[in-house]
Amino acid sequence: MTLQTRLQDDVPAFTAAFVGACLEVFLVAVLLCDRRFALFGIANPAAFFAAGQAFLLAACIVAKLAARAFLDPLADILLGVHQFRQGNLTHRIPPSRVKEIDALAGQLNRMAGDLSSLEAMKDDFVTTVSHELRSPMAAVEGYAALLSSEAGLTPRGAANIEKIAKNMSRLRSLVESILDLSRMAAGSLPVANRPTALAPLVSETAALFAEAMRARGVELQVELPADLPLAVGDPVRVRQVVTNLLDNAIKYNRRGGRVAVTGRRDGGFVELAVSDQGPGIPEADREAVFSKFRRLPQADPELASVKGVGLGLPISRGLARVMGGDVLVFESSGGGSRFVLRLPGEATP
Repeated sequence: MTLQTRLQDDVPAFTAAFVGACLEVFLVAVLLCDRRFALFGIANPAAFFAAGQAFLLAACIVAKLAARAFLDPLADILLGVHQFRQGNLTHRIPPSRVKEIDALAGQLNRMAGDLSSLEAMKDDFVTTVSHELRSPMAAVEGYAALLSSEAGLTPRGAANIEKIAKNMSRLRSLVESILDLSRMAAGSLPVANRPTALAPLVSETAALFAEAMRARGVELQVELPADLPLAVGDPVRVRQVVTNLLDNAIKYNRRGGRVAVTGRRDGGFVELAVSDQGPGIPEADREAVFSKFRRLPQADPELASVKGVGLGLPISRGLARVMGGDVLVFESSGGGSRFVLRLPGEATP
């Protein structure tokens, strides 16, 4: 007996017609019968499968929205922590709808605000002390000059006075650097920008490091094109930046390494690059080196013993920006670091 015949025998005619229509429309149908083959329901697996797909799709959409609602605030937290680590204490993490994450963001923002206030207090204190040091430093330098002119000065006495003068010069340089940072932060650092030739400036500055380069066996290569345009900047401040970059390239280079100075035009800017063959700077720390009083740890004991307070690069970038340019850091092609001074180029007619 066929299935169609059994349906016609066991169920009313309208039920048989309905089931027959289902069998004609759907490729697969399931008839629900009792032990006596009495039909009490019909199920279409295709419909159940389609409903399952729709439910799965809806579940995926809900899961994605829920994940974004949770992960996006976490990404904001990570970005904020990264900004704080780089010294950007003015950054603020946006609020979140997730209660716990919003509380964490609030705590981190308050911490950044407190650190910013402490940083401002420290800067004010250091600036005040630096101002107060200028008068006694001038007195010590004056007395040292008087002593050096005394008749009958012994060689040992002359050597000691020379040490006093050298250390006072270092102290004066440190004080002036701190005051420069303070003026830059206040927007009151005076600069006298004018067209400046970089080639002679680099040559004159490099001559100051001849002894330091010989001591470390460092070779200097200056490759500036003859048609390098004039840069627009304060010559005194440009020299200060170049001095800082060359000083770092020599001090943090490997013994017997090379320092390369190259230049080029980049659109409306002139670039002066100083590359070394030292250990380099990890990408995650490249912005941190421009933070005040920040010095990266060095694995090499000789490099770790290099003296400094971590002001050269912050001052260099600050001066470059005051002159309308910037100082950037990259990985050097031969290993080490490449610092680039960008300054506006002289406008061509």
